[in-house]
Amino acid sequence: MAIVGNGPVDVSDTKIIDGSDVVVRFNDFDRRPGLCQEHRTPRCDLLVTHFDCIPSPAQLPKGILHAIPPPFQLERNRKICASRYPHQRHAMVNPFEQQRLCRELGLDSDGYKHPLPTVGFTWLWHFHQLSIPMSIFLCGFTWHYDAASFTYDKFKALADKLPPRLNHYYLKEAVWVQRNWLGGSNISFSSAAYDALSPLSKFIHFPWEGPGGLIQVSIIKGRRTAIQIPPGYRITP
Repeated sequence: MAIVGNGPVDVSDTKIIDGSDVVVRFNDFDRRPGLCQEHRTPRCDLLVTHFDCIPSPAQLPKGILHAIPPPFQLERNRKICASRYPHQRHAMVNPFEQQRLCRELGLDSDGYKHPLPTVGFTWLWHFHQLSIPMSIFLCGFTWHYDAASFTYDKFKALADKLPPRLNHYYLKEAVWVQRNWLGGSNISFSSAAYDALSPLSKFIHFPWEGPGGLIQVSIIKGRRTAIQIPPGYRITP
């Protein structure tokens, strides 16, 4: 399976994409500038989308995954599916799992309203829960990483807290992928994706991580010690 984000994709990536059994893409993927190195009509077997932005009419994937559950834009999405994708197979993320995903990222959301995870991360997280043993190639993901400033979407990786009213937490999403996917025996990454994830392995702990909110962490005699823990969060010695 090739999971192709809407970021830059180079020629070496396209060879792996073309040889994959399934190609997963997101939203208006064929309108993005990152496709300059791909075929004029890139392949898409599964489209994961919230329908706020959709690909050109020429794109007819075999299946569509609705990335945000109702009541998010229910009537609008129904009309789009009836007119644009009447013959495609449709599925939807589990709303209970979507809420769990938002809480895991620390997002103040019920899973169907902003702030929300990115559509790309929504697929990665839900697919990860299935534990399907198959080879995966991840490309087109950079999480807006800037090596010079060590920022993700202009947010410093070592900041004490997340800025308010931020919709997509690219840094948190990158940390999750680094910890759960990087180094997996069945998962390979494009050069750009690997370069964005590998610096995160230097940091064992981020002061804001955890499902319930901010966690204060101190280093005492070389050991990490939590001194303030949100309700419901457990620290394993």
